[in-house]
Amino acid sequence: AKLSRKHYSGLSHLPKGRIFGRVHIDFVGPLPTTRRGNMYLFVAVCADSGRVRIMPSKSRSSLECADNFLRRVC
Repeated sequence: AKLSRKHYSGLSHLPKGRIFGRVHIDFVGPLPTTRRGNMYLFVAVCADSGRVRIMPSKSRSSLECADNFLRRVC
């Protein structure tokens, strides 16, 4: 079925907010364990500016994720 332009609104732009106001997060790993016991990278990317924060992490637990986000991203 062909889409009619009349009924298709397309994508709309979201207004830009403050830096790290909208964030995409993920973990990379497991990687070789460091001397400090870290084996993952916690990655946070600002959806508006494209800025990236990368932090070492010992685990992928929700507690570790929240701690990294609150202490190092916000």
